[in-house]
Amino acid sequence: MVVTGWWNLPGWPLADEWAAFWGFGTMLATFGTLAAAIVAGIFAGLAARATREQANAAATDVALARRALEVTEADAIAARLEAERATRWAEERRLDGLAPSVFMEAFPESRDSGTGFFLERQGEQGRWVPVEGPEPFDVDDHRRTLFRQVVQILLRNVSSVPARVDFERPDNGRLWYEGIVLGGGGPIWVMPGEREWVRWERFVRLGDLLANEDAPVCGSRFRVEAWVRDAGMNVRDVYKFDGPITVVDGNGIDIRLLPVSPAGWVDRVAYPVERVYTRLATASVVTEAV
Repeated sequence: MVVTGWWNLPGWPLADEWAAFWGFGTMLATFGTLAAAIVAGIFAGLAARATREQANAAATDVALARRALEVTEADAIAARLEAERATRWAEERRLDGLAPSVFMEAFPESRDSGTGFFLERQGEQGRWVPVEGPEPFDVDDHRRTLFRQVVQILLRNVSSVPARVDFERPDNGRLWYEGIVLGGGGPIWVMPGEREWVRWERFVRLGDLLANEDAPVCGSRFRVEAWVRDAGMNVRDVYKFDGPITVVDGNGIDIRLLPVSPAGWVDRVAYPVERVYTRLATASVVTEAV
C-alpha cells in the first residue's frame, strides 16, 4: 500500500505550489517586519525629538529660574547697600556736627629779628641777618652758608567745639608753642572762639634752596600738613600749606635769593583737603574742602 502525504491528496495544491505560496508569505512577513521596524524607528525618532525638546525646555526653565534668582539676589544686595549707605550718610552727618572748624593762616614775621620776610642767613658770631632783597651767593656756598626760615602760624577756632591740632608733617621744620618745642607736632588745643600762635622754623643750606619740588627737602617752599580733630577723635580734617617762600634765581654759578614779600604771598591760608571719619568701621575720605 502506497502512503501519500496529505499534500498529495486529490484537490490539494501541489508541493511546488505550496512552496511558491510559502515564499510569498515569507516575503509578506519580511515586508511587515520591515514596515514595523520603519514605523518603530519613526516613533522612536519622534520620541527622541520630544525628549530632546523637553530636555531643552527644562534647561531653559532652569536657566530662567537661575537668572531670576540672580536678579533677586542682586536686588537684595543693592537694597542692603543702599540701606548701608543711608545709614552711613546719617552717621557721617551726625559726626559732622561734632567736627570743629579751624582757620589756619601763616605770616612771615619773625619775632626774633622783626623782619617781614621769611629768610635769614647766619652771619658773624651766629647772628641771624634778614635777607630782605635780592642777595647774591656763590654756588660754592651751598655747604658753608646756613639759612633760617621762620613762619608764624595762626590757628583760630571758628566753631563751637574745642579743636585739637597736630602738625603731622612739619616739612623738616621745628615747631614752637608758648616757648616750648612741640615734640611730635602737638597736640595744641584751641578753644571755641579762641586763637593760638605756632612758630615754625627750618634750617636749610643753599643746596636745599636749589632743590626741585620733588626733593625730600625743597627749601624754597613751605609745605606743612596739620590734622584737626574733635575731642572725641571722631573726625579728622587734613589741612595743608603749600606755597613758595623763597625765590631762587641764577645762572648756575651766581645764585640770587629773594624772599617772597608778605604783601604778595597768596598761599598763606591752609584749606581742609580731606575729611576722615575715624570712628566708623571703615574710614570714609571726602577729598573736597568741607
